[in-house]
Amino acid sequence: MRKITLLLGFMLAMYIAKSQDLVQIFPDAPGMSMGSTTWVDYDGDGDQDLLLMGYDPSETNNTFLYANDGEGNFSIVNNSGLPLLALSSVDTADWDGDGDVDLLIMGSEMSGGVVTDIYTNNGDGTFSAANMEFPSIYLGNCKFVDYNNDGYLDVFVCGFDDANTNYVSKLYKNDQNGGLTLLTNTGFQGVSYSATLWEDFDGDGYKDLFLCGMGFYPDPDIAILYKNNGDDTFSEMQSFTDMWVADAAAADYDNDGDMDFIFSGYQTSSEGRLTFLMRNDGGVFTQVADNIIGVSQPALAWADYDKDGNPDIFVAGAHEIAEGQIVAKLYHNEGEDTFEDSNFFFTGVWWADAAWGDIDGDTDMDLVYSGEDDQGNRHTFVYRNDVINNVPENAHEESISVYPNPANDRLYLSVFNTTFDNISIVNSLGERLWSADNYRSNRIDVSALKTGVYILIIEKNGVQIRTKFMKK
Repeated sequence: MRKITLLLGFMLAMYIAKSQDLVQIFPDAPGMSMGSTTWVDYDGDGDQDLLLMGYDPSETNNTFLYANDGEGNFSIVNNSGLPLLALSSVDTADWDGDGDVDLLIMGSEMSGGVVTDIYTNNGDGTFSAANMEFPSIYLGNCKFVDYNNDGYLDVFVCGFDDANTNYVSKLYKNDQNGGLTLLTNTGFQGVSYSATLWEDFDGDGYKDLFLCGMGFYPDPDIAILYKNNGDDTFSEMQSFTDMWVADAAAADYDNDGDMDFIFSGYQTSSEGRLTFLMRNDGGVFTQVADNIIGVSQPALAWADYDKDGNPDIFVAGAHEIAEGQIVAKLYHNEGEDTFEDSNFFFTGVWWADAAWGDIDGDTDMDLVYSGEDDQGNRHTFVYRNDVINNVPENAHEESISVYPNPANDRLYLSVFNTTFDNISIVNSLGERLWSADNYRSNRIDVSALKTGVYILIIEKNGVQIRTKFMKK
């Protein structure tokens, strides 16, 4: 018994040590809930700025944009031109192809009005409404997605259609001239209080749609994976446990080359708050890791926060509507479909949102999350990641530089005639975009990358070197 106790104590200490590298910063961030918490490099300087939307502590629909100085220090951006919204959703992408990040936004105003529009980045710290002809939607999700692989961003929106008192799910095709055309034969059920994912789940080269949320009576609540048929039509691939007041997040958590996903929310039929982690095996999904806490009004966000090569998952939400049952947890990916609570102390929140991003340029993922605690107080927490435990001590004994930086089509290494065990490129959110084993060249083709900041990871003989570069 003594050996078992000591072993469990050692394991617990290891989990705690892994997460103690998260250090809270930016204590003056306004507390928010029922909105959107998003990292966005709005000024194109290579670091992640912070966008907050939702109800602030004074119960006001509000929006705050904070500029990051590159070291994790934030200052308010005034007169951005963004609407003041709650019950919101935000997505980011270079919609108009001019090299800066635009915003797809939906939500409700304090006056009772509803905003659903694209806000284009003017390049001077301000945004302008594109005045697209979307329905007035909130309590849902909006996504930029190139669903037909034509190189142009399309738009998906779902939620409560305020003008028509209905729930909708609509996909708009980019007409390549700055306009959007509604597809009328997708077969998507309208949902609100919803969660959406656009990923190529079946490996056929087209992004499929996972959609869950509350159905408008008599339509049921759903959680459905729709297959993209590649011809502007979709068909149901698989149905899961229905869920609303939900969130969902995708990642290749088992590193087998296909996208897995997790979703959480409230199931009306069982009156339960549930979380399901679905492992993807060639388009066939199996539930695993049933120890991850069930929550509603949740936030879910993946990141390999400790640099061990396995994506970990942050979970926040209401396990029960009671004091002490509003939670926030970071689960460490132990491999082999096993996740363990890191036992780091986070203030629990619901009506939550969360995001990972590299705010200080050190190549590890930092965390922001917001929401309401069990006493009704609103919070926004920013944690800087100072993790060092999984970086080899000799990781910087070799010096490898890259040039030119910024790069256009080709990136070159300062070494020759060397075979690396692996070379990979990840973005500022930790997503692996390119990887090659046994790589023997000092030249890397980066022409397919979008403008932005990336991390090159080089591995050889157990040593890992990371260096940042910019793509023009």
